[in-house]
Amino acid sequence: MPAGRPQIDWDGLRERMLRTQLALEKSAADDPDYVEAVFRRRAARLSQPAVQYSARSTGTEYLVFSLRSERYALPLRSVAEVVARPSITPVPGSPPELQGVMNLRGEIRPVWDLARRLGLPEQGKPAPGCVLVLRGRRQPTGWQVDHVEQVRAMPAQEWRKSGAQSDRVKGTTPDMITLLAVEALLTEEGSR
Repeated sequence: MPAGRPQIDWDGLRERMLRTQLALEKSAADDPDYVEAVFRRRAARLSQPAVQYSARSTGTEYLVFSLRSERYALPLRSVAEVVARPSITPVPGSPPELQGVMNLRGEIRPVWDLARRLGLPEQGKPAPGCVLVLRGRRQPTGWQVDHVEQVRAMPAQEWRKSGAQSDRVKGTTPDMITLLAVEALLTEEGSR
């Protein structure tokens, strides 16, 4: 055998294959005790948190997304979930900023047109894109965006304060990401 190559433990390999074969045969036999033990192990594994966050974070985490040709960010803690290409049903007689409603696991949620709310120029029919479901004081609400890009940690000193252009904008980064004020969006939504 050439030098530097690891040796194969054939006896150990045979033993693992035998254990695997026995486990497969036992699971195929519909043994209720075995099935319950497997489910308990799976439940214990699935009950563990999926993501561990480091205590050494360099800043608040933001969800960065695109809308028309602009890039925006919202604090990740205010985003409940992202729904890709949802089915949105228009609501007759609703304000123009309301895209419609969507069924989110059996609950009807409003979906607002974020581009229109921010005063961005019209570009025909909006692309299917994504809906950001934001945590609200009363209930989560959806906001249609074009594309979710990333989750990014950004220290507060990275943001430049915005001018008096809008109470919906808190600032921008050097790479031209605009931080939106979630509170202003949700307050406006609630006043409608």
